[in-house]
Amino acid sequence: VGLTGFHHWYSGLTDLTATCTVGVKKCSIEDRADGRAYGLEATVRRPLTERVGGMVSYTLSRAERTSRGETTLADFDRTHIVHLVIGVDLGRRWHAGARLTAYSGRPYSLVAFEDSSDPTRGTLVGRRNALRREAFHRVDLRLEKRWHIGDTGWVSFVLEGMNVTLQKETVDFDCRIAEVAGTDSGLSCGGQEIGPISIPSVGVSGGF
Repeated sequence: VGLTGFHHWYSGLTDLTATCTVGVKKCSIEDRADGRAYGLEATVRRPLTERVGGMVSYTLSRAERTSRGETTLADFDRTHIVHLVIGVDLGRRWHAGARLTAYSGRPYSLVAFEDSSDPTRGTLVGRRNALRREAFHRVDLRLEKRWHIGDTGWVSFVLEGMNVTLQKETVDFDCRIAEVAGTDSGLSCGGQEIGPISIPSVGVSGGF
């Protein structure tokens, strides 16, 4: 069982997500930002050499950026992060494993696109990064069969799958008036998703 606290402070960052964002009329690659990240992580582990082993960890954290005298959440802030890993010896040299990864959605600013003559130019509505995208989680699975060769050699056949639950992640959010969005009336708001990104793999490994 472990508990870790952390605090990092950064000065003079080249971070265009903080210095050249919506609401900044004029920005330059030479603009700089300060930042900090701090939080606590609690972890419980059991060795994977046991018949059932694994790890559970929870991180409560905050990441901030300061630019032009204003401090806001960093674009990649994740308030809550959870990892759950379990490995099971099934006997006869079969081993199975699973991992759950879950975290809060990233912060975002409400952006309105109101100029039909320039639909790509957004206007900041309210405070920057005051809202939060939807949370994300995924499950990864692993199955391994091992054979021994001689006294110390071995070879394994491995099946793995990342994001087997085919989860999509929300990466952006904006609002557009009817004329820009192409709808009949009102304001159209919604998230932009990526995925699902799922990676299956088949592998062979060995050692002596």
